[in-house]
Amino acid sequence: MKADDALDLLFPVVRAEVLRALFHHTQREMYVRELARWSELALRTVQRELATLIEIGLVTSRTNGYHVFYRANRNHVLFASLQQLVFKSERCVLGKRKSMKRPRQSWRESGRHKP
Repeated sequence: MKADDALDLLFPVVRAEVLRALFHHTQREMYVRELARWSELALRTVQRELATLIEIGLVTSRTNGYHVFYRANRNHVLFASLQQLVFKSERCVLGKRKSMKRPRQSWRESGRHKP
């Protein structure tokens, strides 16, 4: 889990992962097992979260008779705000990771002897 990620701080882990998946790639539809694999969460947990998100209108679904596909509801009043939060949250984490990287030292600078 990305502890410095705003989504993880604002939402439960399951909701954060589903929002991250569906609001990052809004043109793409995903089915439940795909979301569960992608998020590394239990299938039933993802199903419950999707039901909640559909109930409040943030996510839409359609079926092809075999799979039910889910996607972010682009017509929801919060769509743009949530999508921005997903993108900004991702940039914050990437920026922190870059700044946390230590510069590599040669074996001479580190004081260690090369074997």
